[in-house]
Amino acid sequence: MARVAYVMLAHEQPDQVAAHVELLTAADPSAVVLIHYDGNAPAADFTVLKDRLSSDPRAFVVPDRARCGWGEFGLVQGPLNALREIARLNAEPDYVYLISGSCLPIRPLAELNRFLDEQAGTEFIQAEDASWMLAGLRRERFEFYFPLSFKKRRRLFDLFVRLQRWLKVKRKPPDMLEPRFGSQWWCLTWSTCRAILAYLDKRPDVSSFFRLTWIPDESFFQTLAFRFADRSRLAGRTLTLHQFSAKGKPLVFFDEHEPWLFAQKFFFARKISPEATLLKRKIAAIAAEPHRDRPIHEVGGTTPFYAAAIWLRGKRERPGQVFRPDHRVESYPGSMSRNVRPYVMLFGPGTATRIAAKAIHRNGGVVLGRLFHRERVGFDDHGEELRGLTPGDVRIRDFDLSLYLCRALDRAPPLPVIEQALFDNPKATFLAYDDPNCLFVACLPRPDVFGLPRDWDAETWRLFLALGIVEPGSKMAPEFSPAWRELIQSVGDEGLWAYTIERLLKPYDEHEIIPWLKQKGVAATGRSNLLIMSWGGDHGGRRASLDEIARVQTQWIHGEAIDRDAFEAAAVALSEARLSQAEIEAPAEIAERLFSTLARQRMFGMEPGSRLEVVPMSGRRS
Repeated sequence: MARVAYVMLAHEQPDQVAAHVELLTAADPSAVVLIHYDGNAPAADFTVLKDRLSSDPRAFVVPDRARCGWGEFGLVQGPLNALREIARLNAEPDYVYLISGSCLPIRPLAELNRFLDEQAGTEFIQAEDASWMLAGLRRERFEFYFPLSFKKRRRLFDLFVRLQRWLKVKRKPPDMLEPRFGSQWWCLTWSTCRAILAYLDKRPDVSSFFRLTWIPDESFFQTLAFRFADRSRLAGRTLTLHQFSAKGKPLVFFDEHEPWLFAQKFFFARKISPEATLLKRKIAAIAAEPHRDRPIHEVGGTTPFYAAAIWLRGKRERPGQVFRPDHRVESYPGSMSRNVRPYVMLFGPGTATRIAAKAIHRNGGVVLGRLFHRERVGFDDHGEELRGLTPGDVRIRDFDLSLYLCRALDRAPPLPVIEQALFDNPKATFLAYDDPNCLFVACLPRPDVFGLPRDWDAETWRLFLALGIVEPGSKMAPEFSPAWRELIQSVGDEGLWAYTIERLLKPYDEHEIIPWLKQKGVAATGRSNLLIMSWGGDHGGRRASLDEIARVQTQWIHGEAIDRDAFEAAAVALSEARLSQAEIEAPAEIAERLFSTLARQRMFGMEPGSRLEVVPMSGRRS
């Protein structure tokens, strides 16, 4: 079985740290534990800890202490000091596992030993490119100098960053190192750790460089592991469960998390509350168990458990708990409040939004595509790509939808168009629907083409479209499965579409969702920035929509009212367009009427009939 050396970064009370160390050495007879005790802790506590562990032959307190401040090099120097102590002791473990003083095992340590034995040579560390960072400073972490503490001197820190940005500072890593990023917590082979120590002895300038980077604990070992380890053996994942709240605080586990916690596919969890006495008692018992006959190859894999658990169980009230609603990473409406640029969102079945998008795109409009598709950022849908924003930005986008939308709008030419198909991220739908700068266009399929009843009224369409902004899997729509979502996004033939509509609406006749849908419905009367695009047919839904549009005053264009004639001309052109397959290829009337009658005339103060030229990506209007 693999032999593990645990490196523990601790700052907690000495008795608590000692108890955690004793748990590890008792549960794993082959393990050694090296404790780096934060240099900021009192010297008296350090002495107490050494005395408490002096009788344990497999517990070693690292004598050389570093001060460990958030985002500072001490969080790298501490593990380095521990690695050098392992080398001095000639411990020769198979793996070194970096943990904190609040990390505890949630599986038997015998399973960890067997797992590492089976995966011998695999490096359990994240070593990703800059896209791993979801927000804040990214390339600047390496390129700028960071001699000041973010926590203690925040104003000077920010001022120094702005100054370097103005001076266009751009440091380069020594020895052509390729910057990589990932979680602070890792489990590396001792051979890789030895290679890192030998390299640092020869190249002290590397440590000097990282001392002036920001948050080096998320880049130092990641960069060096990427240099020295076999890249095919980099697992790209960690074996420790850890999560952060929307405010960047580590989430804390309590006694009531026991069933949920032990079901997760990790070996350790961080952070366990000091108050969780029952949980820690259970952990001590589980850690000492023999390995169980169960598959463990998926340990450390990425799972959707965290987001799902928060959404389903977001009612906890204790600060720091994992299931509190404030632990969700929400889209901040505050970001959108700074946006003054108008844009269009096409919302509806993917088939219908694509028809409208092609029409607009081929007539000179800028279509960004499905920005909020669940699996990609849709810049590539129409060959569009914005400066610095790419189709692979899914994690960055989802971290803060509002901020990402602001960035896209800021970098796009005037009046960009976004597609939002049913079951694309519902939060983005709400965000745009409530934004007075967005012309929210509901794209409705033509009843006679898709086999729908011709007497469908606006209320029916309201319910159907509103179903698309219900979070799939929530209690509001429990029967929405991935298969249903895919069906709605891709249906094209008449019979299938009609069958889908009927099946979707039928269960909601007496469902509690109906009042909510009527309140949030996409075609709700009074929405001043709503335009209905109904693909032909002389049905009640179109007439009702025209009446609603004609009655309202709009805030969309600088608070001015768009007159009835302008609205009606655009809506009639859209609703009466006959989109056969041949006409889909070149539906000039739709885009021309929408942009010339409704947008160009009012948005840019142009006379009717004048044209808005296509502009470069700088966003400057000709």
